[in-house]
Amino acid sequence: MAGLGIDIEIRGLEDVLKRLEKTKLLVKPMKWLWSKVAFGLEREVKVRTPVDTGRLRASFGGGSYKDGAFAKGTGIMFDTAEIPLFVKFGSNVQYAASLEYGKGIPRGVGQIPYFRPAIAAFGPKLKSLIGEAAEMIGRIWKE
Repeated sequence: MAGLGIDIEIRGLEDVLKRLEKTKLLVKPMKWLWSKVAFGLEREVKVRTPVDTGRLRASFGGGSYKDGAFAKGTGIMFDTAEIPLFVKFGSNVQYAASLEYGKGIPRGVGQIPYFRPAIAAFGPKLKSLIGEAAEMIGRIWKE
């Protein structure tokens, strides 16, 4: 460099950037988190779902990262991106919402909330799972 100048270098920056590689840092913890969320919600909802024929209860669950398809009769759809950002959970049974909210209920059955109470019951577990995923990311960061 001619004249007056300064060269600045941050030693170890390459190592920091490698650690910041989002794929390595986030793939495993995010897949773990969404899997735990989906199957934990499935458990909570199934316990509270009223049963006549069993069709409604059976409609919640059965998804996986391999198929990820909500329309295949499963109640769970995972984001299939390399780093999953969401999981969708629900039912494709036509009367599921009617039973939850009490509108257009089949066979004269009264309103039987099961989905919202399950989500409320799962809230503390969700908070714990997010904390565990954050700890997992921290351990990967330290590797």
